[in-house]
Amino acid sequence: MAPNNPDKFTRCFADFVKYLNVVEPYYMQSGVLDVRIGFSSDDSGGLHFWVQQRVCMPDGHDEQRFQRIFARIDNLVRDLNLCHSYVDYKIEHMFDLFDQEGELRYAVVRIGSGCGFDD
Repeated sequence: MAPNNPDKFTRCFADFVKYLNVVEPYYMQSGVLDVRIGFSSDDSGGLHFWVQQRVCMPDGHDEQRFQRIFARIDNLVRDLNLCHSYVDYKIEHMFDLFDQEGELRYAVVRIGSGCGFDD
């Protein structure tokens, strides 16, 4: 679920998910996608990410779909680092990206204060 007042980076990610729904349309996919994605910027402003697949016992189709989405996220981060859009921001965001109702959706994962993640 998207927040009511999303920040600039969350709006950027929401646009990215719209893009994914065009280039990776659900009806043409095999496999299940359910991943958690973390983004953070270092002190010099470089953006980094990690992706964790949350599908229990993924099969070959799940793995292929995960790898395609991972590559697209990698390209997104590379592009953002090249354009320096977020250099002045300290970014710490997490999102869940998953299949729902025939398309990819995302939910913001709240990062708790010192006690892990608050879903």
